[in-house]
Amino acid sequence: MTSKAAAEKVAKLRRLADDPRTPATEAASARREADRLSALHDLTASDLELGRKAAAYDDLVVELEKVVRNNPNLPVGIFGAEKVVTDVLRKLRDASDVDKAARLAKIVTVVQTASLFVGDAKIVVECKAVIGSVLKNHGL
Repeated sequence: MTSKAAAEKVAKLRRLADDPRTPATEAASARREADRLSALHDLTASDLELGRKAAAYDDLVVELEKVVRNNPNLPVGIFGAEKVVTDVLRKLRDASDVDKAARLAKIVTVVQTASLFVGDAKIVVECKAVIGSVLKNHGL
């Protein structure tokens, strides 16, 4: 297992351990495994934070793609905005973890700015909800 994969696995295990719906014995087991993987791969706090942000970014791209597909105001078809946006989102998944972490912060800033200027436009409200949910799920 690579350090990147280990960091992502540790992030998932910690989310499971911190979830109030997880039974106590399963949460304890998840914490132990997260600690074991962290030690085995010599993961630093910044490695783990980067892994959490990269995993959150990947989830956010998937969720934003759903928002785009379900937006009736975007032109569809081969040259429509929907295709362009989904193609861009797919390419963004190939970024490095450092790029993903930086882009995550930029996405949050862009949506906050859009909210400031456009208010409660449906697409902005949906994007804010998706971002809030993804960040919460990843403990960010």
